Amino acid sequence: MFCFMPAIACAQSSPDDWPATKLAQIRGAPPSKKAQIVRYHVAKSPSSSDFETGDLYIVYSDGAEVVEKITPQARERTGSIVHSQRGIINPKVAENRRTIGWAETFDSCCTTYPIPEVLTIYQSGKTVLRIQQGQMLWYWMFLKQGRQIAAVWGTTHGP
Repeated sequence: MFCFMPAIACAQSSPDDWPATKLAQIRGAPPSKKAQIVRYHVAKSPSSSDFETGDLYIVYSDGAEVVEKITPQARERTGSIVHSQRGIINPKVAENRRTIGWAETFDSCCTTYPIPEVLTIYQSGKTVLRIQQGQMLWYWMFLKQGRQIAAVWGTTHGP
């Protein structure tokens, strides 16, 4: 009998290691700390590739609109790591309706398609957490009204 027990790990990269995601653009005033997310969507990529997306749009109950900008196909070097962000996938809103998170996909050396490598958590107009574990992000979810997250990381093609 074979039993697979995933490892539990906590990792957070320093801001110096963060990939190519650009700072959010806030249209109008920043959302208030009590404003809730009323809707969000990821725009389609102008290139219409299955693996690329456009920007993430977040609209708050107080009318604030935040656009999380990415630069698909742009290459950026951080130390010895070259990043090429391709998209934002799997956005989820926490039960508190103030916190949103998403996975960011990047070109990979070993695949012909981009893979999710970074988990970003965003609240009230600012990124509060970015986790880059060094492997593919398979699944993630919010816990405890958005105060905690659970994530499964692993090799690209499974254990």
